[in-house]
Amino acid sequence: MQPLRAALRALVEDVCQTCAGVTPSTYSWTCLVRLADGSARMHTEERADFLTPLVGRVEQLPAFDDLLDALQADPALSARFLVDAAGQPLADRADQRFFVLTFFAMPFLGRYLRRVQGFRFEATAFDALFGQVAADIASPTIVVTYLTPLLNVLLVPGAVELRPGLRLRQLATEEVEQWLNLHGEGTGLSSYQLMQLRCALEIDVARGRFDPSGAADTDGVRADAVNLLRLLLDRNVGLAFTQEVTPSISALGLTLFTQPALHLPDALATLDAATGERLARLWGRLQGTPRFALAFRRWGEALGRLREEDRLIDYWVGLETLFTPDGTTELRFRAALRVAALLGRTADEREAIYRDLGTSYNRRSGVVHGSDKSPADLPHVVGTTRAYLRRALLLILEAERPFDATALEILVLRESAPDAPGAR
Repeated sequence: MQPLRAALRALVEDVCQTCAGVTPSTYSWTCLVRLADGSARMHTEERADFLTPLVGRVEQLPAFDDLLDALQADPALSARFLVDAAGQPLADRADQRFFVLTFFAMPFLGRYLRRVQGFRFEATAFDALFGQVAADIASPTIVVTYLTPLLNVLLVPGAVELRPGLRLRQLATEEVEQWLNLHGEGTGLSSYQLMQLRCALEIDVARGRFDPSGAADTDGVRADAVNLLRLLLDRNVGLAFTQEVTPSISALGLTLFTQPALHLPDALATLDAATGERLARLWGRLQGTPRFALAFRRWGEALGRLREEDRLIDYWVGLETLFTPDGTTELRFRAALRVAALLGRTADEREAIYRDLGTSYNRRSGVVHGSDKSPADLPHVVGTTRAYLRRALLLILEAERPFDATALEILVLRESAPDAPGAR
């Protein structure tokens, strides 16, 4: 490692000496300022461009060839740096020069110059950056972070840890500025929408250095986490986009933006400390039966539907999955009765739930069987059905005992109703 350190230090010193008399050009940078009332404003400032003066110069320095020779002389370093994105050795020296320049020398120089803000050598800054490189080289894996900013939610605590490597956290203004200035089109959001981003879901995955980008399957984890947020907050928490990054200096740290198909607005929800603790607790219980998983998924997916009819079908898939696992006959009666038995706390409430879901099932049947007319009460029916499914999912998720839908009918028989005819 010492030959690499010496060669890299010589390159940084040569660059600083070569460019010592150069006045870097500037570029406009949009800055974001968060105000105390929760709003934000933007202004622009001029920043020094330290990388442009290096274009065409670094590869001409003797120190650059010395760096390449140091990498070639060490088999371990050669296997790490003198390979393509798939990990295959580069035999041609021109290809080696290109990869070392593009994916190692220039990224290292860029970080160094931005840290010291000038063409001057500072041993402390160099040692800190090289320490990161050395630690990265020593590891057989790299950590890839999948960062997904969230729409329609504000996180009050600094972070909520769901499990190691999975957290909700506030976004730094510097992160939003990067998207505003460098990746605006890739995010699929307007500048105004980017300014509203306040928190994100972050997933860390350790993978092989030459594994294909996006190889780790995080889609299921991301969907479950967002659906759980939707369930607790009763808001359409949305996925803005997903950015894949790695802090590794010596890896091919590509950035990938993946955009969802649709962004639906909703009122802003606040995730406070108490709800954050509840979220973390319920995450550990989320891995339930396949039936619960299906109902949970369809409840979350319904929030992305544009038509009320499609939402109603999703909600009834969830209700039938949870409450009628024992057959397909008398679905309307069984599902409505069992939901009422689970959620109702009084005879009047159970009756109201039963009647509401009877009406809802009739509307669902009309949709499924191709009714041309949309009832005037459909938005109300869909909202009521959604609320009942949400309450049922939360009760089942937080219950200490396994859920048994078939036992709910016995519960109804055992409940007394003094005001009912023949009860006395």
